[in-house]
Amino acid sequence: MAKGLGRNIKKAQQSKLLRGLSFHNTTAFTHQQFLDDNMLFGHPPVQEARQLKMLLTDFLEASGANINKAKSQILFFHTSAST
Repeated sequence: MAKGLGRNIKKAQQSKLLRGLSFHNTTAFTHQQFLDDNMLFGHPPVQEARQLKMLLTDFLEASGANINKAKSQILFFHTSAST
């Protein structure tokens, strides 16, 4: 089922709804999946965060899965307070 989440994230990136992260002009990446763990990567604008939230919500509704908030984190790097 998590493969479906990965496919939907890739489709969003191809549709330019997500940019993903790119370092030194490399191919951008949007996520990494490890068994039942997912790491999502994106640019700081609110629109990108909303798109990721929508994709996660769709996945959770389709799969019946839940996010364990005690084990989940959101981290921001090199982001100004005004972004």
